[in-house]
Amino acid sequence: MAGAIALALHELVDFNLHTPADAVLLAVLLGFGLRLATPASAASDARGWSPAPRTMLALAGAGALALIFPALGQKDVSYPNFLPAAKTLCAAVARVLAHPADSDSHYILASMAGGAMNQQAVIRELNTSVWLDPTDPYKRDSYASMLARHGHLQQALTEVTLSVFNSPTPQTHFYLSKDLVRWLAPATQAAVEKGLKQAVAAGFPGAFRGTGECYSLLNLPLKEAALYADAASRTSDPAQRMNFLVDASKAYAAGGYMLTAEGFFRAASFAPPLPT
Repeated sequence: MAGAIALALHELVDFNLHTPADAVLLAVLLGFGLRLATPASAASDARGWSPAPRTMLALAGAGALALIFPALGQKDVSYPNFLPAAKTLCAAVARVLAHPADSDSHYILASMAGGAMNQQAVIRELNTSVWLDPTDPYKRDSYASMLARHGHLQQALTEVTLSVFNSPTPQTHFYLSKDLVRWLAPATQAAVEKGLKQAVAAGFPGAFRGTGECYSLLNLPLKEAALYADAASRTSDPAQRMNFLVDASKAYAAGGYMLTAEGFFRAASFAPPLPT
């Protein structure tokens, strides 16, 4: 019965009956609940059922069948991808009012606000969008940028760290592009590096290579070289160790440390042969 209540609550607030399977599941859960809650009596038939539960089950089954037909008429595209595109500010406001739990709606409204909304309202919409979709790096970066532009620097740096932690790939952050990365303030660089280190420690896929690429973009060859050298000392895979040593050699060479680069390259060349 608890499962039926949870499903009913979900459908009440989300309107998410995508398939008739939900309706059938509701009928099954109601049936199990009624059967468990109904004790057998002397007046029951051979199966232990009294007339009242049978009537209730029939009504539940009819209700489930009634739900199947509107479910069949739903669109094939899942929510919220079928929501109409908002091309005007009024349309964006209407979309937010109609779908307040949709992160994209709040983000679109904040993006289209321009001078029609005060800065606190725009920040609030971006905050809501990020709260609803916390791992989207594009939305969180926009939120951090808006905070920085209006003087909330410490909060903006915190958002940058969290954004990089959730998506430790330079390509997903506009400020890590080749044209903009050189203009990052030291505090922002530190926030980015903090997020990358946290992602590596958490073992996120791509975090290690993303960190090395980011060090290269930030023109920090010694940190990049140290990252690969440490990885080479930790791995037990001969192929990975050789690749890490070569990457460390390239990073040291980029930083002007040619003798150190040569040493790592020689270590890579003397690595055990790969199994065939």
